[in-house]
Amino acid sequence: MSVVTADLLTRLRGAAPEVTVVGDLVLDGWWTGTVDRVTREAPAPVVDVAERCYAPGGAANTAANLAALGARVRLVGLVGDDADGRRLLDLLADAGVDTGGVVVSDRVRTTAKNRILAADQVLVRVDEQQSEPYPAPVLEDVAAAVRRAAPGPGDRGCSSSATTGSGRSTARCARRSCPPRRVRP
Repeated sequence: MSVVTADLLTRLRGAAPEVTVVGDLVLDGWWTGTVDRVTREAPAPVVDVAERCYAPGGAANTAANLAALGARVRLVGLVGDDADGRRLLDLLADAGVDTGGVVVSDRVRTTAKNRILAADQVLVRVDEQQSEPYPAPVLEDVAAAVRRAAPGPGDRGCSSSATTGSGRSTARCARRSCPPRRVRP
């Protein structure tokens, strides 16, 4: 078992490795509030939402975590030209992630997973995502972004792919466009 020490984190920050992350981008949300009653329409709690917090999810979470550890991260993926996509891109910019490889399209919907909580208990998760397959031209744009971001033969960077298991995997598209290869550490 590996242990993350302050010395290891200092060495990682000093090395500032280049990492390309490719995958499904998700906006994770946590809406917290209180429950004081049950609705008349059904035996369901009524949540008075007091706070909404958002964070990068899926491959976006991987990218943000790597950046927090000191890596120079470029991210490749797909978001919709919508409020959730803009919020996710803002969060990633704040985390220091290079989003130049993220394709923004008005032909897709950004995946958002919102958890509604009361008394530190998740009551329900509401998923908003693309219901039909991504359009071929959009996937071609993602494939081109993967090829542009992939480490070259002389690069000392590495790449990672992440999928949410939704069946609409950007990572699967990436593997077809740019098969994995070993890179020098």
